[in-house]
Amino acid sequence: MKKQNKIMKTMVSVVVSSSMVLGSMPMAFAQKLQQEQPKGHVTMSVEKFTLGLGYVKEPIEVPFYEGDNVAYLVTKIIGEGNYKNTGNVDSSFYLSRIKDNDTREPNVPQYILDKCGDITKRSTENWLGEFDYTPMSGWMYCINSEFPNVGASGYTPKDGDVIRWQFTTYGYGADIGGDGFGSSEPFISVANKDKLTALVGKVNSQENKAELLANSDVKVAYDEAYKVLEDVAVSQGNLNNALEDLELALDTPNVELQSINLDKDKMTIEEGKKESLKVKYNPENTTESKTVAWISSDEKIAKVDKNGEVTGVKEGTATITAKVGDKTATCIVTISPKQASENKIDVKSAINETAAYQYKNNQNPQLYSEWDILGLARSGYNIPSSYYDTYYNNIVNKVKEVNGVLSDSKYTEYSRVILALNAIGKDATNVGGYDLVKNLYDFDKVVSQGINGAIFALIALDSKQGINTNSLKGDYVDYILDSEIQNGGWALWGDKADPDITAMALQALAKYQDDSDVKSCIDRAVDALSKMQNKNGGYESWGSLNSESVSQVIVALTALGINPATDSRFIKEDGKSALSALMEFYVEGGGFRHTMNTDVNGMGTEQGMYALVAYDRLINNQKPLYDMTDAVK
Repeated sequence: MKKQNKIMKTMVSVVVSSSMVLGSMPMAFAQKLQQEQPKGHVTMSVEKFTLGLGYVKEPIEVPFYEGDNVAYLVTKIIGEGNYKNTGNVDSSFYLSRIKDNDTREPNVPQYILDKCGDITKRSTENWLGEFDYTPMSGWMYCINSEFPNVGASGYTPKDGDVIRWQFTTYGYGADIGGDGFGSSEPFISVANKDKLTALVGKVNSQENKAELLANSDVKVAYDEAYKVLEDVAVSQGNLNNALEDLELALDTPNVELQSINLDKDKMTIEEGKKESLKVKYNPENTTESKTVAWISSDEKIAKVDKNGEVTGVKEGTATITAKVGDKTATCIVTISPKQASENKIDVKSAINETAAYQYKNNQNPQLYSEWDILGLARSGYNIPSSYYDTYYNNIVNKVKEVNGVLSDSKYTEYSRVILALNAIGKDATNVGGYDLVKNLYDFDKVVSQGINGAIFALIALDSKQGINTNSLKGDYVDYILDSEIQNGGWALWGDKADPDITAMALQALAKYQDDSDVKSCIDRAVDALSKMQNKNGGYESWGSLNSESVSQVIVALTALGINPATDSRFIKEDGKSALSALMEFYVEGGGFRHTMNTDVNGMGTEQGMYALVAYDRLINNQKPLYDMTDAVK
């Protein structure tokens, strides 16, 4: 035991040093470490457990700095040239592929095969990413065993976070404990691996790792920890046993939680508004569970969710209690009446301010700026024509660079660019000598992406006159109709209608509503959206009330000629409408949040902007958002 005590003292005393990081992380990241003090450390890993193939990147402690987000951290850990993505680290980052030279055959767990049947192969040798093995695969990340409702560029790490990037083989995350984008129950109940992952990451991050593993007790427990962690279906009991064994081998001291506090002991919120509470632990390095139970003394006055976000319901006072084990902390919350001026919705001002914000913050628009371009061009906001020329020239150069192939598996890439080009009056059939539209003629490849591919292919093909593919369009219409969920609506998969996908499908079908079969399907979906709508006028997806869902609903309703601000089916309590719900996310000066009490968000701004534009065009008797026949060249 003396030797083990010595080992543990060494581990506890070692802070991850510059020399260690320089040896195991990309140079740019290491240089940043040398230049400033980190705000904290997280544990990160990249896992392909659903393939039975272990780790791509084993757990390691990673420092983070002011301004860092999860997208930045994962790109630096994986290293330049070893990943492919859309968006960028600052906005709308999506990790599509990771370089992986593992040539072993996958050993997919039986519970996944029972759901998906046979699997295929990787689409690109030495890479692992979206649509490999099944059409519902890809990379997802979780923070402390929960899947955030924001993208990787929208999450700011906190000290002690355990960030696990996981490959989902089938079910859009349902195979790793997620809800499949809100369309499914998890396939299995997964164990919480955070503590064991963090402890293994601590061992992996020590300069004296070899010395630690030279101890036979540590080595046996460490190897068993890996075996348990790599089992995607491991029980919580077996995992806890492995954690206890490794802690014992390392002689990890137990740090008892003494007390907790909240960052506020009093606060005032307007009716309908939200504020967040955060727990502070004493001591911060406690090894006990940090799971928080949130309780409101009167939910008729103030509600609190599992993340400590408090919502003002009606005027009055309530006590919010946070409970961790037997420790508690409270905050007195006063709910004040809503300001009368809040009911005023100035859509045009919001459009103009957001347009100015987008123009200012994206001076060199290029690939993945399409939704900004679409919203700006369809808004009529006065922007120099040179701005759109810059975007077009950047697209031409990019298309030439990739020989006309924007993606070999994700055909929404073509649909998105076609929409932006049509919005600014450019010819998508001749972009630097390449016809982007013809990619949408390959029905089988487009729908291999699922209903999302069919929806946006149809929207793109219908967005401008001159694309004469009526037979193909009929195939896409039939595909969407055949994908309808019982009782109305659509989802990426599963049997539970999702507001985003339902709204997007309606956007695609709107042009065909004179057909009786299509009209019946549309009516059921509109009814489903009305029933899904919350009492505040908004919509939840991925477990959170967000701006993007209601934005898509507004675009859908306006495409159908339905006013989202006045139609009685979409007016809820106290006159709250889909439009007023979207404006709750608006940030004065331009831009939209993703969720309440967060900063301006890139995706939220893109979709909020073109949703308001769609509404503005409806009430001013202009053509719908996606009808580009009025676009000026």
